[in-house]
Amino acid sequence: MTTYGFVDRFNHWLAALFFVAIACAGWALYFDSFDRATAGTVRDLHKAFGTLIGVFAIWRVGARMERGFPPSVEGASTALAGLARTIHYTLLAGILIMPASGLAKSLFAGRPVDLFGLVTLGSPDSKNEAFAELASTVHFTAGIVVSLAVALHILAALKHHFLDRDQTLVRMLRG
Repeated sequence: MTTYGFVDRFNHWLAALFFVAIACAGWALYFDSFDRATAGTVRDLHKAFGTLIGVFAIWRVGARMERGFPPSVEGASTALAGLARTIHYTLLAGILIMPASGLAKSLFAGRPVDLFGLVTLGSPDSKNEAFAELASTVHFTAGIVVSLAVALHILAALKHHFLDRDQTLVRMLRG
């Protein structure tokens, strides 16, 4: 494989859309950017969509592991190729860790997760403060790491496109 097929590109851009939307909501909640009523609604949507992203993440990571990664474009240094691989694996781990830790954070805090009024996961009886605190720490730390990895990923794609003028970004846009 020298490029990305349709499924790979679709998964990539869908994951990017999901992450940007949910991360913006998550960081806005963290920085207390909403009034109380709006924050509650945004938090409920953040948890519901985060849980659905967790289901998508299993597919996304499985598909990537099965297909592997195309080789780096010609002329890429070994060090930069290694850094790119590290960022890619960090992003794949993040798309699994973020929903799992967020769900655990809510459930172990005794706060059920309502999935759009269709299904409710957990109950107030599932409270375990130690696990809730651990999950909260993992969720927050992973949020920082994944946000930085996304920023590096975007900057690297732009560098490849505008400075190196190679096919790295093009093959994720057109295959």
